[in-house]
Amino acid sequence: MLLRKRAWDIVKEMNRVFAEERLSEVMKKLDETLLKAPEAHTLFVTNKEGLLLGTVSVWDILSFASDTLMEYGIEKDADGVDIDQAVMVACRKFADMPISSIMSTSVQRVKPSDPLVFILDKFLRGGRSTAVVEEGGRIIGGINIVDVYREICRGLVGRE
Repeated sequence: MLLRKRAWDIVKEMNRVFAEERLSEVMKKLDETLLKAPEAHTLFVTNKEGLLLGTVSVWDILSFASDTLMEYGIEKDADGVDIDQAVMVACRKFADMPISSIMSTSVQRVKPSDPLVFILDKFLRGGRSTAVVEEGGRIIGGINIVDVYREICRGLVGRE
């Protein structure tokens, strides 16, 4: 099943954002995406010409937010820190940043004809859970690790 199935069998359209978009705008788009498909936790980041520059995920945003909050003194058991004020300052700081400043540029790339076992191996070795499916430099869509998991379930337990 994982050798027979190919990327083209499970590829999906993935939402995209432009590198210049502000973090607050991207967070709104990602939230809307998650409401429709909870496993779709990554967006593709492109330039105006559609060239893939990277990805941004829930993980990227939360990691950046955590680092920013720590920078403003919000630490466990911090004395003398006005938590509310520090949160507001940190949020204002990162809300207006371009998404290109926190996106991941390490992107898993696969071809439409790649077998799912190859894609699973790339996910596990690369520590990423989303891959862009490209052909001739053109983005066709994306696959995430949940898609591969569902295919394994279909094959092993007959789930449809």
